[in-house]
Formats: sequence, structure tokens, C-alpha cells
Amino acid sequence: MPPRPYPAVMRGHGDTVRGLALMPGVGYLSASHDCTARLWTHGGDSAAIFAGHTALVYAVAALASGKALTGPRPHHVSHNRNFSTLDPKR
Repeated sequence: MPPRPYPAVMRGHGDTVRGLALMPGVGYLSASHDCTARLWTHGGDSAAIFAGHTALVYAVAALASGKALTGPRPHHVSHNRNFSTLDPKR
């Protein structure tokens, strides 16, 4: 059986993508070595760029409040020892 084509390829990060999370009712979150997190629509468009991290972003998570959490690899300290909460609706 031949491989199926991807329904959407999301382009925009400037380096390796390390984490993905579903943002219910909104789209997807991505974490990257380019020190940003992004919010993507279900159609593959970049809806928001969350810049300002001073180190690689390894993980993203959608919170029940509708905000997003970005930070280090699970169970590790990030390069700058911080994590952030983001509000995709702002």
C-alpha cells in the first residue's frame, strides 16, 4: 500500500519542532528549537507566534482554561529554567 499524503504541512518554524499539542476548538500548538511556540489552525495556517523565550522550547500543552503552557522537556530543567503560560485568544 503506498503512503498516504499528509492533509496539511505546517511550515513556519525556523528550526526543529520538538512538541505538539491539540488545542481543542482552536487548532494545534507547536514547540521549537527556534525559541518560539506557535498556534496553528486546523487548516495549517499559523494563527499566532509566541516569541520571547530565551531558550529552546521543548514542550507545549493545552490547559483547560484555554491557555497554553510552554516549557522544557518533561522531568528536566530547561536551558533557562523557566516555563510560560500563553493566552492564544489575545
